Amino acid sequence: MATAPAVRARIRRHFRAQAEDVFDAWIDPAKIRQWFAPGMGETRRIDVDPRVGGSFCIVQRRAGADATHTGTYLELERPRRLTFTWSTPPQPDQSRVHIEIGAVEDGCELTLAHEMEPRWAPHVDRIEHGWSTQLDALATILEHRADPMSTYRTVTPYLVVRDANAEIAFLTQAFAAREAVCHRGEDGSVMHAELQIGDSLVMLGQAGGAFEPRAAAIYLWVEDVDATYDRALAAGGTSESVPTDKPYGHRVGGVVDPNGVTWWIGSPLSPIR
Repeated sequence: MATAPAVRARIRRHFRAQAEDVFDAWIDPAKIRQWFAPGMGETRRIDVDPRVGGSFCIVQRRAGADATHTGTYLELERPRRLTFTWSTPPQPDQSRVHIEIGAVEDGCELTLAHEMEPRWAPHVDRIEHGWSTQLDALATILEHRADPMSTYRTVTPYLVVRDANAEIAFLTQAFAAREAVCHRGEDGSVMHAELQIGDSLVMLGQAGGAFEPRAAAIYLWVEDVDATYDRALAAGGTSESVPTDKPYGHRVGGVVDPNGVTWWIGSPLSPIR
């Protein structure tokens, strides 16, 4: 009996960054932590041995349980080609991911092909969406470094909080924030971090010394107020105000995060004139 052909998810993504930088972001644990599975949970462990025959293991905490991703490197040809196996225990499958990176005039283009067993055919769209989301996060990080002035807006909120790690975890879980920059002190405390939420940045740092925690309130513009409000509560926030239609044309709910920052979550009821 003939073996059923493998199914393939395929993604193509342009980066305004050098091919070497894109390649290295797949094998550097600090960089992987910034773009892997944004908004899905807290990345707790990344072990990488980037050589042919070497392995990797990424563990992320999701909904109270660990999600583990493992694999073995089959090809590493910097900066053009990377191939590795892909497993998500306890699923028994072992699929294969093949990445090609080619230089173009204004950066590079990456093509990702994920080959899986035929039983995954109904899920190809979802898998392509997952890889696309991660490549978008990677592009945000790399393009931020290449041209920081194009990333910043005229006004950017800066939070000084009691527990910066807890703040990063909350923003990641509640609002699908992506960590773009994180500088830590020798003791591991967050000196300065920048997180991308939608098309905007939030900066934050750990309180200490002359810098005391400071109260802040931020208005967050979203597509679905109620769903975002629920995620914020699930991520450890407390309700300031349940979502309500306002006379000025917004639907708004309020959540206070574990560091005391108030997040007003809003979306338009109708065009504001």
